[in-house]
Amino acid sequence: MNWFYLFLIGYALYKTFWENAKEPNNYTTPLDSSRKAITYTPSDKTLEYQRFAQEDKQKVELEAKRREEELERLRREAKTLSGLKRIKPENFEFVVGSLFLVRGYKVFITPRSGDRGIDLVATKQNKKTAFQCKRYNKKNIIPERMVREFYGSFVDEFDEGIFITSSAFTSAAQNWAERRKRLRLINGEELANLMIMHNPRIIRNFENWQGKNTNC
Repeated sequence: MNWFYLFLIGYALYKTFWENAKEPNNYTTPLDSSRKAITYTPSDKTLEYQRFAQEDKQKVELEAKRREEELERLRREAKTLSGLKRIKPENFEFVVGSLFLVRGYKVFITPRSGDRGIDLVATKQNKKTAFQCKRYNKKNIIPERMVREFYGSFVDEFDEGIFITSSAFTSAAQNWAERRKRLRLINGEELANLMIMHNPRIIRNFENWQGKNTNC
C-alpha cells in the first residue's frame, strides 16, 4: 500500500512539472517569503527593457548637460585673473589650448610624463609652437630659471615657444625672454584679456602629440 501512495505522489509531481513546461513564454520570479511570485510575459519584459533604456538615455543626457555647464563655468572663470588662479592645472591647459584653437591653430596635448616641460603643441602654416602652461597663484612668480629651461626644451625642435602663466614673470625672466625672438611670455592678465577677446568654447578632447610634423 505504501508503494501505491508513493506512486500517486510521484505522478502528481510529474504532472505538475509537465503542465508548467508547456508554458515556455512565462517567466516566474521568486520573491521573499512574504510576497507572491511575479510572472512576466514577453510583453512585460519588453516594457521593462524600454524603461531601462529610457533611464539610461536620461542619465547620458544629464551627464552631458553637467559637462557642458562645467565647461561654460570654466570659460567664465578664465576671463578673470582671479578665476584663472582658481581653476585646476589640467583645466588651465585646456583653456590655453581652446584659446589657440579658435585662433586658427591645430592643438595637440603632450603625454603627462616625459614631456620635457612642454604641455601643448600647436601647428599653423607649417610652423610648430611649443607651450608651457603654469597655473600659479599670485605668490608664485615665474623666475628666469624656468624660462631658460623651457627655452632649452623646445629650441632645437620647434619654431617658437610660448610660456603662459596665470601669475606673472620676474623682471629678469622678462628681460631674458625679450632677447630671444622665438620666445614669447604671456602672463595672467594678458591671458584673461585674450579670453575676453576671443571667447573660445572650452574643449578637452585634444589629439595626443606624437612628435610628428603635423601641418595645418
